[in-house]
Amino acid sequence: MKKLSFVLAAAFMITACTKKDSTGAPSTGVTSSSKLSNNELKIGISQEFENFNPLIQNMMATTYMSRMAIRTLSTINADGKWIPQLAKEIPSFENKKAVVKKVNGKDRVVAEWEILDNAS
Repeated sequence: MKKLSFVLAAAFMITACTKKDSTGAPSTGVTSSSKLSNNELKIGISQEFENFNPLIQNMMATTYMSRMAIRTLSTINADGKWIPQLAKEIPSFENKKAVVKKVNGKDRVVAEWEILDNAS
């Protein structure tokens, strides 16, 4: 019974210490000088990213940040299918954008990528 009364007292003190706005609802921490808007995206992650070089990324935070900032020729969708992102289409043998050629006496796959006109 002592534990229950302690928990109830603690819960009452915590709610009593919460700031209320003019409507009586708990405050969001936003003052009148800083209104919420859709002009800014804030993302909270638990680690700091190390760099934006895609060749030497080690941390997941860096991968998350670079995926939002750097677009690639193709990517994998939620179904595990390759889809073009900056390319018009993905080269394949079926669409004749990828062919096998002899290079220095060895068979090599050579692909031709077409970039979207509005890619930036």
